[in-house]
Amino acid sequence: MDSVLFLIGLACLALVIGSILGAIAYFSQGRLRADIEKLKIEIKALKSQIADGGNTLTSPEGEEAKPVTTEKIEPPEEPELSDAVAQDEEGEATSEPEPAIAARVSDDETISEDVEKETVPQTPKIDTESNIGGKLSIWVGGLTLAIGGLYLAKYSIEAGLLGPQARVTLGFLFGLLVAAGGEWTRRRPDRFSLAGFESANIPAILSGAGIFIMFGSIYAAHSLYGLIGPTTSFIILAILALASLLVSLLHGPVLAALGLLASYVVPFLINSDSANVPVLASYVLLVSAAAMYVAWYRAWLWCALTSVAAMLCYSFLLEIAEGDENSIIVGIYILGTLALTYLSLVWSVHERKPDAEMAIDWQPTIALSALFVPVLFHFSRDQSLAVHIIELALLLALPLAASYRYPALRFVTIVPSILAVLKFWTMFAPHNNTVEKWQTWADQLGNQIAGPNGKLYPSESFVPYLTDTTYMMVATLTVLVLIGFAVLTAPKARARLVTASVSTSVSLAIFISCYIRIAELEQSTQFALVGLILFALFHLQANYYHNKLDEKLPARDATIAVALIGSLVSLALAVSIYFSGVGLTIALGLITAATMLTHMRYPLNGLRIFAVIAVAPYIVRLLWQPFIDKSALLDATPFFNILTLGYGIPALGFIFASYIATKHKDDLWTQGLQALAIISSVITITMLALHAIDPSFSFNTYRSAIAASATLVMVGGAFSLGLTRIAKRKGGSSRILRWAAEGLGILGMLIGALALFIGLNPMLPMATWEYSSTDVHMGEGLLFNLIGYAYALPFILFALIVWQGRASKSKYYQWTALGFTALLGFFWINLTIRHAFHGVKIASAPILQAENYTYSLVWLIIGIIVLFLGIRWRQQLLRKASGLIILAVVLKAFIIDMSHLEGVLRAISFIGLGGTLMGIGFVYQRALRGMFATQEDDGDKQNVETPSE
Repeated sequence: MDSVLFLIGLACLALVIGSILGAIAYFSQGRLRADIEKLKIEIKALKSQIADGGNTLTSPEGEEAKPVTTEKIEPPEEPELSDAVAQDEEGEATSEPEPAIAARVSDDETISEDVEKETVPQTPKIDTESNIGGKLSIWVGGLTLAIGGLYLAKYSIEAGLLGPQARVTLGFLFGLLVAAGGEWTRRRPDRFSLAGFESANIPAILSGAGIFIMFGSIYAAHSLYGLIGPTTSFIILAILALASLLVSLLHGPVLAALGLLASYVVPFLINSDSANVPVLASYVLLVSAAAMYVAWYRAWLWCALTSVAAMLCYSFLLEIAEGDENSIIVGIYILGTLALTYLSLVWSVHERKPDAEMAIDWQPTIALSALFVPVLFHFSRDQSLAVHIIELALLLALPLAASYRYPALRFVTIVPSILAVLKFWTMFAPHNNTVEKWQTWADQLGNQIAGPNGKLYPSESFVPYLTDTTYMMVATLTVLVLIGFAVLTAPKARARLVTASVSTSVSLAIFISCYIRIAELEQSTQFALVGLILFALFHLQANYYHNKLDEKLPARDATIAVALIGSLVSLALAVSIYFSGVGLTIALGLITAATMLTHMRYPLNGLRIFAVIAVAPYIVRLLWQPFIDKSALLDATPFFNILTLGYGIPALGFIFASYIATKHKDDLWTQGLQALAIISSVITITMLALHAIDPSFSFNTYRSAIAASATLVMVGGAFSLGLTRIAKRKGGSSRILRWAAEGLGILGMLIGALALFIGLNPMLPMATWEYSSTDVHMGEGLLFNLIGYAYALPFILFALIVWQGRASKSKYYQWTALGFTALLGFFWINLTIRHAFHGVKIASAPILQAENYTYSLVWLIIGIIVLFLGIRWRQQLLRKASGLIILAVVLKAFIIDMSHLEGVLRAISFIGLGGTLMGIGFVYQRALRGMFATQEDDGDKQNVETPSE
């Protein structure tokens, strides 16, 4: 039961798809009608202008044109209405309609209709009163009439007035009488078919009510009271449904919708002990053929798409009901649905011009794609290889042929190609562990869907049947046919791009399927050679396109790019199958470089895009194994190891790729390659530096942790400095270089703020509590120690960044870098002083009085030096910084230092500090006076006028 519900769910999904297609068609027809009405208004306006301008027109050459009469053209007398005259949904009296579709309506016919209707009064404006009185009453009246007929039949049965046959005949005759009334009113359009009330057409509603009464009478006689057997009921109901479809040719879409619904509901209204698959399939095809004919005859796209949705639903329902004896019947039914859809939506509409430039027709594209889905679920029960190959060929050959002959359907191959790959995967394959795992997974999923005894697929499909050689032969034949078809049809087919994409992707998918099913994802020299053969085939295909296709052909470059991308993917697969470890990492990292190397021969934009995308396998590989082989790193040299190979060689490849791309064109994809080159270089240097600090990458000691943090800060700063320099040499035109410089600099500053200033700062006891006092050891040297490495070197580096970018447009970044540099210098000076006094006990020893004075003295000297540099370089910012430093020293001296002094020492300290400040002020005044005098002299020189000769 659960499996039945599962396939019923698929049928409902198909119904939803059909509803969407119907909605698309409905709104498309609405837009077309609006355009036609707009053209009609414009034509009438032009005729009015001609009438106002007189009886003659002057040609552009100035010659007098023939007189143009402005008299109204009287339409010829209409003959008497006969059976061949019909009233359509617009309420117009028309002759028997001829087969046509909306696309074949010509402008001349529209204009001639306007001329004939010139004397016809305009359609009255429909207001709320007209909607209620003229439309709603008609609809409610028709529905009431239908319900009254059913109650009449019910009453005659329950009251026992007549025998069973007479009772059914009475209801049936009443419905027939009502339908005859609809036909009688249709033949008198001047009375019952008024303009403005087309949606409430009395003849159509009467006919629909009559058919509904007849339909309900037969159904009640069969289902509710058992007066008629299932076979007789089915035949009568089917005849009524088909009759309503055919009569809709005269009465319009309302009756067509009723007939369409009734036709597809009939099988569900009949009580039967067993499903007769051949009869049901034949009936659905017959009804669908009638519906498609009506849709084609009256240009009702909604009718055709609704029929497609119904056929798709019945495809899944027949899959449920079919047995071993009905497999061929269901297969024929599926082919029949494809044939009907093709004839009604493609063959009768589109011209067969493979090289024509046509817009994509989405309705038949989606409809045919959906109807190919049941092929995937139609498995043969006799384990015949030929049947599987035929079904695989149908999924590939029919869509490819349709896309070749009809350019408007060039996307119809996408869904069937995916289904073909799935079909190939589920074909009989050699028995190995991978197949056993797949079978186990399929059985488990089948148990969840179909119950304890259910399976997702028939278990026979996984019985070992083909040898490795046979399976590879089927795959090889399929790939060769696909590539051959793409090559032969490319010169004269508008669908060359889609065909090339399908042939390439399906071939690669089949190759991957064979590798998984046969080699079980293990290293395989044989499959690596197959990958290289595919690489050569795709490269030859691309070279053929490049030499044979005219440069003016649409999608020529994209078609060549698809074949080249297929060759590169084949090469990547071959490399991945053959190599492992560091070799695999290097190979995946060089795919981008290989792509841009191909770009040098074929400068196509598609290759530039793929070059950026091709980095994805390399990224996945590094995320899976970032250390490549961690055990090999423990005894390796700091810089020449597998990290140099696995990270360094691909980084060089990215640099080469970005260089080639930059030489050709500077666009988004070039900037992407530049970003990849920068990021890979940063990661390479970082990994090598971290390995040099701790080969195990554990960083479980304080020295290794602070050294690693400082290394990351310096790597970010170094790349920021270098990229800023490169960007300046290029005039600042490269956004990616500027963004990368600022981004890496900010990343380095963020790591420094979190680690060096807070998390691992030896001046903060809470930052080093988890490490032993002996572990927080900064080295023996006074200046050359871990403090210099962690703080002095980053200070120098970011000071250069500030100096390098002083003219940068990004002021926020410059001020952030300046503040970070100042903090680095502050911690470096203070930690150096503390290390000089305490050595290895830098994190735990108390502050000594001499140490406290040393801080003040050193910072006072630094303030004076900064002041001197500000005066020397005429940098106001440095002078302001010196003022802040000196002010901080003075405040510290008054508040902290001198609070511990008494007597003569306090007096001497005040005298010394005061004299120092007086000296600084004296020097500052003379320096400012000199700068002002120089500025005045420069201004006087600029104001001196040169005497005229």
